[in-house]
Amino acid sequence: MKHLQIAPGGEANARAPKALLVPGNDLCAEFYVPLAHALKERGVRTTLLTMGGYHGQPPPAGGIEWAAYVDDVSRAIARHLDGGGTLIGHSMGGLLAFLAAARRPAEVERLVLLEPALIPWRAVGTRATQRYLRDVVSADAWEFSNWTGSFLRVADLDAFPKWAILLHLEVKRSVDRFAMERLWRSFEGLYPLPFATMRTPTLLVRGARSGWRGRLLHRAIAARVMAPIRRTAIADAGHWLANEQDEALAEEIAGFTR
Repeated sequence: MKHLQIAPGGEANARAPKALLVPGNDLCAEFYVPLAHALKERGVRTTLLTMGGYHGQPPPAGGIEWAAYVDDVSRAIARHLDGGGTLIGHSMGGLLAFLAAARRPAEVERLVLLEPALIPWRAVGTRATQRYLRDVVSADAWEFSNWTGSFLRVADLDAFPKWAILLHLEVKRSVDRFAMERLWRSFEGLYPLPFATMRTPTLLVRGARSGWRGRLLHRAIAARVMAPIRRTAIADAGHWLANEQDEALAEEIAGFTR
């Protein structure tokens, strides 16, 4: 697993609040560099992860399995948030961050979930996973699709940086598709999710233009998290959020870390 840190310089770095970001599926640390720089400008030291099995990283020690990924995130928390900090998870990374935060409440002082793949109900989660397998995991790795069957990745495709889309396709082509298909078919085994035990203050963020399913899902998540929770929507952003509205997103995250 790759660790990429972007931090303020000098004495400001020593005083900077710490954040750790877990990426979405078919994304990597470099995808979030502009967001990390926007956080740096606001005094936040951010470590970006590339998960095992993606973009040249070897698979987790336990293989391409949910438990192995949560183990890896837990180890990254111990390494980078020692003494406390903010755990950020995007999409699939939001699910992993949620599960890891439930394990390590002492280090995770705050949790930021960006359009998390966190579905409270087993039956709905199973159906959504089947659609995700068909439309995303098993889709053409050489062609970008903005609509995944559930949400818009990007609100304004013409304005979105082309390098970020090319990087996404590069990451997607690097993944063992059969291993990822097995991973998502085992999604049902994650239930019950630890909503009842979560006590970490949480910021729940969605892209205002990601789609109606995201709005409903965020309401359902907020209703089940047993912790202080704040919800916000980033205007003119889709599901990816990063590289589209980094300044607005960084402002929300940095304000939450203070």
